[in-house]
Amino acid sequence: MTILSDVSLEFARLHIEKFYGSDFFPKPREFEAIWHNWEAVKSELTSKNIQKMWITPPRIFPTPKPSGDFRIVHQLEPIHAIIYTSLAYEIAPAIEIARMPEEKKIACSYRLKPEDGNFLLADRGIRILQTKQNTLPPNMILCWSQISLIFTIKFTFIV
Repeated sequence: MTILSDVSLEFARLHIEKFYGSDFFPKPREFEAIWHNWEAVKSELTSKNIQKMWITPPRIFPTPKPSGDFRIVHQLEPIHAIIYTSLAYEIAPAIEIARMPEEKKIACSYRLKPEDGNFLLADRGIRILQTKQNTLPPNMILCWSQISLIFTIKFTFIV
């Protein structure tokens, strides 16, 4: 049974208010209604097993890239955006624990540290990545991988 915590829902609200969830769609007006009745919505979400909730498919549209190609973009329903953001907050510590420690300077990506509505520590990893790629022997390869939560976080690992 998965129950969302009050803390994770408050983080989700702050994150969505600060960053929203899309560069491609306007912010849905439903968020205004949700924020207006936030305590009731939060009470409902913290009392339900979210594994049993009905999740509708996102809106899916192609959007042009500057190169002339298209990318497929998704927009979640506002309540689902809150749920997924809250879940991402809940699992962020487990993701960080499973990663190589920052001190080893192996995973050269943004580090997850949810606080104040932000998931990522600012400006971490890119300097390590730049230093590493300039010092790698020719037989070493940089690999890029993506984990998609609500947003995409790029993780870079040295193999």
